[in-house]
Amino acid sequence: MIDTLFLSGGGVKGFIYTGIYKFLEEKDLLKNIKNIISCSIGSFFAFCFSVDLNLCLIKKILININIYDIDDIDFNNFTEYGFFDNTIFKIAIKHILLYKYNTDKITLKELYDKTKINHRIKIYNYTKLKTEYYDHISNPDMDLALLITAATSIPLINKYIVYNNQYLLDGGITGSYPFINDEKYKNYIGIYIYVEDTDNTNNDENNFIDFIKFLFYKRDSQIEKQYLNSDKRILKLGLNIPSTCFKLSESDVDNLINTGYINLKEYYNNNKDIFENNLLTKEPSS
Repeated sequence: MIDTLFLSGGGVKGFIYTGIYKFLEEKDLLKNIKNIISCSIGSFFAFCFSVDLNLCLIKKILININIYDIDDIDFNNFTEYGFFDNTIFKIAIKHILLYKYNTDKITLKELYDKTKINHRIKIYNYTKLKTEYYDHISNPDMDLALLITAATSIPLINKYIVYNNQYLLDGGITGSYPFINDEKYKNYIGIYIYVEDTDNTNNDENNFIDFIKFLFYKRDSQIEKQYLNSDKRILKLGLNIPSTCFKLSESDVDNLINTGYINLKEYYNNNKDIFENNLLTKEPSS
């Protein structure tokens, strides 16, 4: 029985999680979920999963999200180590909370009390120069929207988030898949979203956009990739959408939703032993 989900980052490719959610809901597999460990945009969808958000509403939010255009970067606007305020998911979360709970703010502990799902969100703490996982135990009073804003604050693109006098960034900077080696998370499936490496050309070291692309294309270490490729419990989804692409049409969103649904359905049909039994696989080294 699956009781834990691992959700990687992936930029707008993370919209594929809506299709993942649709299939999990159809198979009634969400009722047993006790833990969701997430990174970057995966943290936003982890929240949507846990509050049982209507699929049509999720799609409406995705289509209407007003995401900045990286091609419109003005270097004169570079303050607080970023070009854009990361307000996208903060606004979306506010509206979701009003819809579900008639409030526009919720702490990690309050969310846990309502859903009984343990959220652990990967963050990079620039002040401490280390990766951390925030949850309702370590940071019970932290505002959920603030945490997800930090978790999706892309270095150099977004301005940093300050919490308890510490600078927090997207945890994907140290790898887009959240690794936690803990026996209590042994009955899991993971979703790893990555960019298919179809461009073998060299980056221009003088081009800022190429530098941003490097941060996203090359951030997952070879050791992590070897583990991800060998773990049967992780569904790998390679998409030919650059991580620095921030604008998608409605048809693009529909295609991502369908891709997520179809791929998880195929994975489920080929790996029913994972979903029905406590099949253990090799854990990543700590």
